[in-house]
Amino acid sequence: PRGGHGNVHIESTPAHQALVAELKELQRADPAAREQWTAFTDYQGEGRRDPAKHTEDFLRAFLSHFRSGARLTPHADAMGLVDVIKTLRRKSHSFRPAWQHFCKENGDGLNDPAKHDGAFMVAFFEWASSKAIEVGQGAWGGAAPGAVVGLGGDRKRMRVDAGPGAAFGHEHVVAQVKAFQRMGEQQRELW
Repeated sequence: PRGGHGNVHIESTPAHQALVAELKELQRADPAAREQWTAFTDYQGEGRRDPAKHTEDFLRAFLSHFRSGARLTPHADAMGLVDVIKTLRRKSHSFRPAWQHFCKENGDGLNDPAKHDGAFMVAFFEWASSKAIEVGQGAWGGAAPGAVVGLGGDRKRMRVDAGPGAAFGHEHVVAQVKAFQRMGEQQRELW
């Protein structure tokens, strides 16, 4: 299981189940606890929200942190991304499957951006950016898609066949970034 613990096996003991239940009840009863759990898992638990996916030590560390009165700052400044993501999902045929894939892998399958916090959306753009960089750094044999290759008069564009990850082709990513930036000054500043 993931959740900041790599390949650590998370054993569901009665003590673990009690901590999970305690944390879930705390989140239901106290919005501040929910916000702090989100921030804590963003900073230390790879954004994994499900308490059952964390070790007893991780759960105890959060409860101790929360009860101490110390508070983490959530990524509230990124909440404006909800509208951006909703617009891109409607207007970009390559953005939607990327968002859905990321939500399936990291967000318990919840595709509605309003159901995620700002840190999750920032993590999505980080992930999408890393995929674009992978493509640009030679995922297709050392040259970026569309790059001019060859010497002398033999200047041809490298052919990029559709395949796994084609939705992240260089041209698509550039078009998405430009479309995002054209949406307004806030989007230009975010990018």
